[in-house]
Amino acid sequence: MEKTLISNLKDDYDLYIEDLRKFMQIASVANNKEKVIHALNYLIDLAEDFGLAAEVVCDNQIGIIEYGQGQEVCGVLCHVDVVDANSEEWQYDPFDLTIVDDIMYGRGIVDGKGVCLLILYILKHFKENNIQTKHKIRMIIGSQEEVVWNDIKQYKEEYELPNYGFTPDGFFPIQNAEKGLLDLAFEFEKENIETISAGNATNSVPSNFDIIVDGEEYHFSGQSAHSSTPSEGVNAIVEGCKTLALKHSNFLFDFVNKYLADSYGEKFDLRQDDIVNEEHNNRTTIVPTMIEDGIEQLFLSVNVRLAHSNTYDKLITKLDEIADDYQFIYQKFDYIPPINIDPQTSFVQKLANAYESVTNLTPEFIFASRTSYAKAIPNFVCFGPILVGRTDTSHSSNEQMSVADLMTIYEIYFRALYELCVK
Repeated sequence: MEKTLISNLKDDYDLYIEDLRKFMQIASVANNKEKVIHALNYLIDLAEDFGLAAEVVCDNQIGIIEYGQGQEVCGVLCHVDVVDANSEEWQYDPFDLTIVDDIMYGRGIVDGKGVCLLILYILKHFKENNIQTKHKIRMIIGSQEEVVWNDIKQYKEEYELPNYGFTPDGFFPIQNAEKGLLDLAFEFEKENIETISAGNATNSVPSNFDIIVDGEEYHFSGQSAHSSTPSEGVNAIVEGCKTLALKHSNFLFDFVNKYLADSYGEKFDLRQDDIVNEEHNNRTTIVPTMIEDGIEQLFLSVNVRLAHSNTYDKLITKLDEIADDYQFIYQKFDYIPPINIDPQTSFVQKLANAYESVTNLTPEFIFASRTSYAKAIPNFVCFGPILVGRTDTSHSSNEQMSVADLMTIYEIYFRALYELCVK
C-alpha cells in the first residue's frame, strides 16, 4: 500500500468520540423498536453529512451506506442494536461513553456501535480523499442482530446480495468457520410458582434470577457473559435451580438441574460429537438464558451453539423423548447451520494480509463458538474487532475497549477495505 494512503484515526479522533458518545447515548436495546430506529437513523444521517449515499430500507430495519464504483460489491455487515444492561452491575452509565485512563466504557463499544462507526469513518476518509475503488463498498446495518434476524431476512428478499464481505462482530484474526445457532423457547406450567424472572437477553448468561415459590422468596446472582462462552460467566438460572430442585417440586427446576446444568450437553449426549480440537469453546453449548413470567405459564429461553450439523438432530430427538416426562412444550427459532469458508478464498486471504501488515502477527483461522451475521449472507466471514489476547466483554457489565486498541482496529479495517476494493 502506498504510504500516502495509510490512514489512522488521530486526525478524526475528537470528532469520532463526539459522534460515538451521541450514538451510544441512544439506548438501542434490540427489543426497543423506537430506540433502535433512532440509532439507525442517527448513523444514516451522519453518513449523509459525510457526503455518502445512505438510506434506511426494509421498513426501518436496515440501513445502507455505499461508497465507490465497480460491478462487484464488498459488504460490511454491522448492527446498531445492543443487549440490555443492568446499571447496578456497571461502574459507569452503560448507555453513555465514559473514558477513564484511556479505556472506553459503554454498552456497544465492542458489540457493535464502536466498530460500526469506525467503518463509517473509513468511508468518510475515502470520500474526502477521493480514493477510487474497483469494487463498491456497501455497509449493511442491521437492527435485530441480538434477537431474531428478521431485518436481514427481509433485506435478502428485497435486495441483491454483496459478492463477498465480512462482519466486524467477533474476534481477530479471521473467523471463517462458525458454530450453528438454535434458540429454543420452552413453556412450563407455573404450578406452585407465584412470580419468576431471570436474564435480560436470549444470548447472554443470566446474572439474575428472582422467584417466589410456595410463598418463599429467592434471589440468585451470577455473572453475565456471552452465551457462546458460558464458562466465562456464572449462570444464575442454573445455580438457582440446583438449590430449588432440593427444596421445591417443579418440572422447571428438575429439567434445568438435570439437563441444562452442564453447558456442553452431556445429558443430551452432545459431548460425544467430534470436535475441532480439545478446547471447550469448539463444542456444542446449550445455555438457559431467560425466564419470563406469564399468567399460568412461564417461558424459558435456551440458546444453543451447534458445533456440527448432526448435533441438531440429536438434541431435538432427545427433547421430543423427554417432553412428556417434564411436562413442557417447546418451539424452535432461528436455526442456522454451521458455516465454513475456505481460508484460501481470495477475499479471505486479503483480509489475512491486511491483518498481518498492521499487527505483524500470523493470521490464524478460527472456528468460532459465537454466532455472527456472517451466517446471514453467503461468502461472508467474521473479522474482528476483538484483538488477540483481549477479553470479550461484549455482553458483560463494564463492556470496554482501550483507545490504543481502537486505533489498531481502525488501521486493520482501513487496510482490509483498501486491499479488497482499491488495490
